[in-house]
Amino acid sequence: MIYLDNSANTNHKPLSVKIAVLKSLCHRFCANPGRSSHKLSLKSGMVVFNTREIVNNFFNNDDLNNVIFTASCTEALNTAIFGFLQDGDNVIITGNEHNSVARPVFFLESKKRLPLQLLNRKTNKTQ
Repeated sequence: MIYLDNSANTNHKPLSVKIAVLKSLCHRFCANPGRSSHKLSLKSGMVVFNTREIVNNFFNNDDLNNVIFTASCTEALNTAIFGFLQDGDNVIITGNEHNSVARPVFFLESKKRLPLQLLNRKTNKTQ
C-alpha cells in the first residue's frame, strides 16, 4: 500500500494554484463524475478515469481497480485499515499515531479481531 498525504503539512498554495483549482472546479468540471450522463458529468468522469490511469502507470500497477481516490486522509486510512487488515493480523503502532490510525486500530482490537502491540518509542521494543 502506498499512502500519499501532503495537504496537512505543506505551506499555503500560491495564488496561481488556487485560481487554477477554482477555475477547474467551478467552470470546467462542475459536475459529479459517474452520477449522470450529461456532458459535464461525462467530462468529469473521463478526467477521473484518465487520472487513475496516470497514477496506475506511474506506480507500475497491474490493476487499474487498485487505484482509488477518497475525499480525505481519514477516509483513506479508514478504508485501508478496515479493508486491508484481516482477523488475527498482528498490528504494531506507536503511541504517537494520529487519531485517524489509532481509533480504527483500537476499535478492531476491542472487537477481539486482532492483537495490538504498542511500540515503546524509547526502546523500540513492543509492550
